[in-house]
Amino acid sequence: MPTITRALISVSNKTGVVEFARYEDNTRARGFYRTGQAQEVFRPVALRETDLGLQYGSETAIAERFERDLDQLAGVILRPYEEAARETGSVRDWNAYGIAAAQFGASRQAREAFTQVLRIDPDYINARLNLGSLAFLDEDYRAALDAFEAAERVVAEGGRIRDSLRTNLLLNLSKTHYALENYDQAREYYETVQQVNADEAMRFSYLGAGGGTGSIGDGDASAATGIASAGEGGDLSGGIGRASSAASAEPILFFGD
Repeated sequence: MPTITRALISVSNKTGVVEFARYEDNTRARGFYRTGQAQEVFRPVALRETDLGLQYGSETAIAERFERDLDQLAGVILRPYEEAARETGSVRDWNAYGIAAAQFGASRQAREAFTQVLRIDPDYINARLNLGSLAFLDEDYRAALDAFEAAERVVAEGGRIRDSLRTNLLLNLSKTHYALENYDQAREYYETVQQVNADEAMRFSYLGAGGGTGSIGDGDASAATGIASAGEGGDLSGGIGRASSAASAEPILFFGD
């Protein structure tokens, strides 16, 4: 079989571009090939620690520097949110700042932002839900329950709330009770969700089954590990088990306007 030179083109690989250009007058000798197909013939070459230079430093030091750089990046991204909130003083801007901070894992800033919202407007449901969600992610279920129950009181006293938020509030109360192993209360709130939004309730059927089994079926595993919250947002990866043992597993959202 005659040998045919083939160049693989990549926007990040100047060598590939040069090789491809060399055969401009001989198009039969070049072509585009998918990486997956090429790997069926040519074994991928894995990187080693020496290729990355990792042998020259401490893994702990590298991780610490990475975390420090990530914090600096978060600060740069969050600064405009904070400045806008302080300039306008609006609950929406403070809430948006809190959501952005929560998504970067800046719990302290997020908590301060949501708390500032409630100083301005104690009846602002989104901020109460977001405070509860933040506490739930931190596995502080008692604080989460306090926040969700405070939101429930605002609604009971005539506070306005969209149907979608009402469903999420009820689910959050059910999930938090479940995480605290208050299975009877979890079931009561879940049954209310069934009356309000039966389709959404089906995704969290484990909440109505109590905690006697000690585990959750595959269909409910992802639902069991997260908490419904208000908004557009964060993402965490999951496992199977009670909510109290995998609270931060399912993607979690925070409520914006």
